[in-house]
Amino acid sequence: MLPSHNPQKDLKLLVIDDNHQWRSMLKDILEQELGITPVLAGSGNKALNLLAADPFDVVTLDLSMPEMDGVQLLKLIRQNFPKIKVIIISVSFDETGLTPRVLLERGAFAVISKMDVIAKLVDILRAL
Repeated sequence: MLPSHNPQKDLKLLVIDDNHQWRSMLKDILEQELGITPVLAGSGNKALNLLAADPFDVVTLDLSMPEMDGVQLLKLIRQNFPKIKVIIISVSFDETGLTPRVLLERGAFAVISKMDVIAKLVDILRAL
């Protein structure tokens, strides 16, 4: 019998969030649930450098970050890396004034509340 192939393991994923504990938790979830070891970035500028240096399939992106917020970074990713699927993850969408629908219209692949991230992120990535 041939070993089963897990297509999610082949996904190159970048987690962008300014909160170190959140990045670490997402990394653990992705490794345990899907066998994906993501690359981690704590700022929009670091993320852009990583994206320019290496191709990624999927980015998870926090909306509320210092220096460059997630809305600005989403726009830059859409302009410069249009094939990357961007999954917005945020505690609240009130802080930006943008609804999940508007974020989808601006190019997000999916929008998830941090409260629902474990179940929904794993489901979305399994479907890719």
